[in-house]
Amino acid sequence: MRPVRLVIATLAAAALAVGLAWSSGARVRWHGEATAQLGLSWSARPERIESCRRLSDEELATRPAHMRQRMECEGRAATYALRVSVDGVVRDSLIVTGGGLRQDRPIFLLRGYAVAPGERPVQVEFTRRESPEAADSSESEREEAEERGSDAREVREAQQRRGRRLAALPPRLAFDQVVNFRAGEVVLLTVERGTLVARAP
Repeated sequence: MRPVRLVIATLAAAALAVGLAWSSGARVRWHGEATAQLGLSWSARPERIESCRRLSDEELATRPAHMRQRMECEGRAATYALRVSVDGVVRDSLIVTGGGLRQDRPIFLLRGYAVAPGERPVQVEFTRRESPEAADSSESEREEAEERGSDAREVREAQQRRGRRLAALPPRLAFDQVVNFRAGEVVLLTVERGTLVARAP
């Protein structure tokens, strides 16, 4: 009985290997040859929306030495609304958040849309959903803290927070141009120096 099972298993494995080899060489069309593609591709940290408060000397004295920061900030990662239109027709509309449990890890956006060849008006908006007042108020608090900061530590804290904000996504990214799509090619929209730019092969 065992030799029969061994022969059957060997034949089945051989057939599976042949089928896998054949399928890996088969040509598959992802998009028709008569279509082009609009691609979106960028990654960056979401902006952190903070509410900051300057601690008094008495409050600082109650904190452990390694936790003594003049400015105490609480916040959350921003979320973004993506809207993509081609030829005046909305092709995509969704909410984008950062990765991780707290959604404060980098956003990795990679999306593609089939487009008919030719000159097509393209509008892409990637906008922070939280109100501008929330971020602006925390930023003004940081600036005030830096201006009145009497010690280097407080100034350094404010500069670090500003650095994180500048490294994050801007509140709004927008692209509104007529793009020439060629059959079989991809026009890629990506973020460069805080703006959306189109890259074609």
